[in-house]
Amino acid sequence: MGKWYDEAVFYHIYPLGMTGAPKVNDKEEVVHRFEQINNWIPHLKALGITAVYIGPLFESSTHGYDTKDYRKVDRRLGDNDDFKKFVALAHESGIKVVVDGVFNHTGREFFAFQDILKNRNNSQYVHWYKGLSFDWSSPYNDGVGYEAWRGCYELVNLNPWEEGVRNYLFDTIDFWIDEFDIDGIRLDCADCLEGFFVEEMRRRVDAKKSDFWLMGEVIHGNYGSYISDTKLNSVTDYQLHKGLYSGHNDHNYFEIAHTVRYLFGIGGQCPNTHLYSFVDNHDVDRLASKVNIPQHMKLIYTLIYTLPGIPSIYYGSEWGIEGKKEGASDDAMRPALDVDYMIKNNPAPWLTDWIKELGKIHKMYAECLAYGVYDELVLTNRQFAYARWTQKEGIITAVNNDENEAQMWIPVRQAQGVDMSGIQLDCVYDVVTGEKVSLENNHIHVNLQPNESKIYVVGKTDFDKEVIEEEFDSDETTKQNINNDSDKEFILAQEAAEYEELKDCDIQDKNIIMTDLSKYSGHMRRSDRQVTDMKEIIDVIEDCTVCHIAMSQDDLPYIVPMSFGYEMKENEIVLYFHSAAQGKKIDILRQNHNVSFEMSHQKEIIYVKDEPCKSGCLYESIIGFGKIEFVEDIQEKCHGLSLIMKRQTGQKVEFNQGQADTVELLKISTSDFTCKKRSK
Repeated sequence: MGKWYDEAVFYHIYPLGMTGAPKVNDKEEVVHRFEQINNWIPHLKALGITAVYIGPLFESSTHGYDTKDYRKVDRRLGDNDDFKKFVALAHESGIKVVVDGVFNHTGREFFAFQDILKNRNNSQYVHWYKGLSFDWSSPYNDGVGYEAWRGCYELVNLNPWEEGVRNYLFDTIDFWIDEFDIDGIRLDCADCLEGFFVEEMRRRVDAKKSDFWLMGEVIHGNYGSYISDTKLNSVTDYQLHKGLYSGHNDHNYFEIAHTVRYLFGIGGQCPNTHLYSFVDNHDVDRLASKVNIPQHMKLIYTLIYTLPGIPSIYYGSEWGIEGKKEGASDDAMRPALDVDYMIKNNPAPWLTDWIKELGKIHKMYAECLAYGVYDELVLTNRQFAYARWTQKEGIITAVNNDENEAQMWIPVRQAQGVDMSGIQLDCVYDVVTGEKVSLENNHIHVNLQPNESKIYVVGKTDFDKEVIEEEFDSDETTKQNINNDSDKEFILAQEAAEYEELKDCDIQDKNIIMTDLSKYSGHMRRSDRQVTDMKEIIDVIEDCTVCHIAMSQDDLPYIVPMSFGYEMKENEIVLYFHSAAQGKKIDILRQNHNVSFEMSHQKEIIYVKDEPCKSGCLYESIIGFGKIEFVEDIQEKCHGLSLIMKRQTGQKVEFNQGQADTVELLKISTSDFTCKKRSK
């Protein structure tokens, strides 16, 4: 819980289509079409997008999935530097970047297959492909037979059992992370990939980047079997995709509700998971071409954003554009679009505006909409209402797909499996209008116009729409400004000035915990005291015996000292803490995973007799920010407890499952920290 991708809103870009690139990659020159894609970033921010899935991206022969070179951006789009710039611009705007990983097959122009065509049995790559044979020939009549993806012989199936293949692909992922700083991979044809291969990939990326996202394209089957702490983080939710449009076309909300229960309900196929939700993509018809009533698109996006799952938008669908597969051609679903033209000539502003509103709602209530327990409240063919509940609030969604006005009485009730003792159920507000809704016999009365949806928040005792949105917009602006170097410097100057005003006397050597600047990505006023060498940072940690964890409940701070164990992964601190399974801090942390931490070691007091305001101390300290994770994996739990024991006693102690089950193990993985030291 608490990873960026669980709370994300995605935007899906098929770059070859979006930029109008040629269908065949048969030219030598590089064309820098990424400039077109860069122009979309302000639009994505306006929609409330927090992550982009872009692909296929790397050098291919035609449509992108017949890869020629995994380590070069397709020349029809630009070069590697162009993509680096795009990622940097996206990150500056608070948008993560996920790319297509086409690891099931290569194109015939890939270097390994070309070597086989040239050297045949003498090629060092003869074991890189499945079913490779020189006893028969593919339709290309080159004397080489092989296993092809779904009989498409331009796509040659790789053999992941071959160590050389795995090493090449894993090194490629390392290259993408190191070279471009990507945040995740969408695995093409994930349902064709061997399980052991995916698990090895997961171990590799977790060690490389702890919050890296692996999402797999899976169409049929048990989605839950693909997702775990050792497999994929998510898969594509094709089941819900189908129900969303057909359930509206048939005026049958039972279809949608059944799918949600089947996937996420008690005893469902994949409860407590975050599937990738979509209504269209580069392989299926556009939503506007699938719905019978255009106004239903608003309802469908309402469901996408508020039902369990990670919502996504396929480029251009926010404007309600159409596109249907024509024969074997996908061109109509992958059109060239100019973002500036589309904004000025928007064919469906009513849809775009609503998606923007949903983006804001999803950010404001991200915790509830990402992790809230699903509770079905009202269900008829044409009306549907449900809630998402956490321990501190609820979101109720109501939709009406009828051409007539509908009256709904929606229960506001205790949900199974959720401690709702801290929620005032009689505090219900319309999140769009800000109006308070009264309860009658523990029900709210909702009047829905034809093809209308409404969203309510439950439990906000001090709800004021204008104040909440003003605070939210201010927070978002601040976050964005901090991504700009000049703005960082401005804020830092403000902080330094505030510090100067706070001083009663000239204590230049004071530890600035009250105005610590670590939250600004490593900048601090006294840069001469900042420690960046990892060995020195480890030395500081070793000198500290207690770590203080700061959390928040109902806008009140709560701090506890805790024994800890740790390990370093790259430039990341991984901290472990043990706790009883119940208690105040556990209750708070289950509601709000955001924490800060501090550990320090005071070495010597410096007392200046004649000028006491110049007194101070020699010290070492680390201050950081992160999210608490509740470790469930028994192997990691035993590992973390051993680290704690080793750190506190110097003794190596092994734990078993029985011992580990008696406590909670908490974890913080973060690179967002600063280390300071004052010495003589």
